Amino acid sequence: MIKYKSITAISGILFLSTVQFASAQTTDTNKTYTLNQLLQAAFQNPVNQMRWNFAKDNAARNVSIAKTGLYPTLSAAVAVRDRSNSDFASGSDSSSFFERERARALLTLNYPIFNAGKSIAALHAARAGAARSEYGIIANKVSLLNTATTAYYSLLREQRAVEAGAVLLKAAREHLRNAQSRFDAGGVTKLDTLTAQSTLAAAESDVVNRQALLEVAQAKLSIIMGYDPESSHPVVAEPPSFAGVEGEPSHLLSEGLTYSPALKSAKLGLVEERSKLSVIRAERSPLITIQLDAGYAIRRNATNSNAETGGGVSRVTLNISLPILEGPAIKAREQTQKEVLDLQTVEVLQLEYSLKEQIMTSSILYRATIAKLGAAKLAKEAADEAYRLANERYQVGKGNQIELLDALKNVVASQDNLSNVQNERDVSAQNLRWLIGLDRPEATLFGEKSNGSFDPRDKSSQKNAAVSGVGNGHSR
Repeated sequence: MIKYKSITAISGILFLSTVQFASAQTTDTNKTYTLNQLLQAAFQNPVNQMRWNFAKDNAARNVSIAKTGLYPTLSAAVAVRDRSNSDFASGSDSSSFFERERARALLTLNYPIFNAGKSIAALHAARAGAARSEYGIIANKVSLLNTATTAYYSLLREQRAVEAGAVLLKAAREHLRNAQSRFDAGGVTKLDTLTAQSTLAAAESDVVNRQALLEVAQAKLSIIMGYDPESSHPVVAEPPSFAGVEGEPSHLLSEGLTYSPALKSAKLGLVEERSKLSVIRAERSPLITIQLDAGYAIRRNATNSNAETGGGVSRVTLNISLPILEGPAIKAREQTQKEVLDLQTVEVLQLEYSLKEQIMTSSILYRATIAKLGAAKLAKEAADEAYRLANERYQVGKGNQIELLDALKNVVASQDNLSNVQNERDVSAQNLRWLIGLDRPEATLFGEKSNGSFDPRDKSSQKNAAVSGVGNGHSR
């Protein structure tokens, strides 16, 4: 059973939270975040919370509106006539109800006896829509955390790149000092010092570029967390121990298709649209309602028009409404709804294909980066050793400057490559874990089940959700 809160209260609270949240950002301009802290900040962004709560409340309202079709309606009416108004007759019992009537107050109870299942179908559609909304919210949360995870590792990569650039800059400055000292001592030519100066300028330009990319990544991450990118410059900590993904691609694909809240939401959309089609088709059938009227009336005396008497009035009416001229309009709405249903069917199939592509791509990238990571580490170790040897040769006059600079550039390039491969591995692994349900929003961030409602991978919860959300809809 999905529980909903009042949207009015939620909106007011979240508005205040948004103001407090935004004002708090300006004080923590360079706060360091772990991956979990960053994901929590993105998850608790008031804008996202308001969007999710609105979707829940709107779905709950639609169910409440649909339920009204199963219950009688009660209305009240008061009418007063001028003395000069002539009497009129309407219906077989009008003489006891309307004749000589001056004023009346009525309560009318109207109950639908038969509407060809229109009310039941409307309730089915609303309940399917509510369950669809619930899964849609979970899918949106997974997508958000997926985006936040990618942004986290992107910023981490840029931080590592800035560190590597600083290493290159420091080495270039040291090399220029050495080249200048050796030139002053007559050990090298002017060409060596000019080359060293050029290398330093290139390193300084590279550092500026890396810093700019870092600031861009910080701005993107600030937006995801709901912070002002102008005043917030988050820094991310190194990730915790790496959590990989075990299993063959076919098994991961099966797990992902079974778990996917987005796919479940789309399939529930089919149930919703079919029920809406049943609502339209029911409009072709007669509508039978029973109407109960009861109240008090004041009438003119039959023999003395100036005298008035009052008393209770009541009536029971069986109403039968036939759609005689509405056939073409109903047929047009039915055809439109059939096209909506066909489109939803295609979208479900397309979403399934897209989900397969995402899981397969993440799985392939993950496996590829695992293999690439070992080679990247060996390349980094080899580049470090090559630079050490080249520097030793250059210091004793056996090596040349080109050899040394090439070795230095290889060190930075191998470090960048290692960081990129690590980033690809971590992003593909974490995205894959979100896709197949190994990590889930609330369970991963807060140690609790999704929204306190139901776990999409728990079969008993799925059954309960199907009964309360889609079900047969006969319970009132």
